[in-house]
Amino acid sequence: MNFGDVSDLVNGGLEFIGSLFLMMNVVQLYKDKAVRGVKITPTIFFTLWGSYSLYYYLNLNQLLSFVGAICLTLANAIWVWAAIYYTIKEKKENARRK
Repeated sequence: MNFGDVSDLVNGGLEFIGSLFLMMNVVQLYKDKAVRGVKITPTIFFTLWGSYSLYYYLNLNQLLSFVGAICLTLANAIWVWAAIYYTIKEKKENARRK
């Protein structure tokens, strides 16, 4: 195993572990069904960055990093989708109450 393999393993592992931590936010958002105290824009940015990382890691032939980036990007994208969904849903419910 050379240095490139080790760095791919570490990076891919960190990206995968990061996706597990991000899924904690997804689960919490599902439970709360409301977005409070955070902005969606940073997560959109990191989702786009993760999407670019998929291309980048493939070009570097870093397959473990690529797999980790898939997990991380999906976790971010799921959170963004859920945040948009619950924000729109809340606005509609508030408009009906008026």
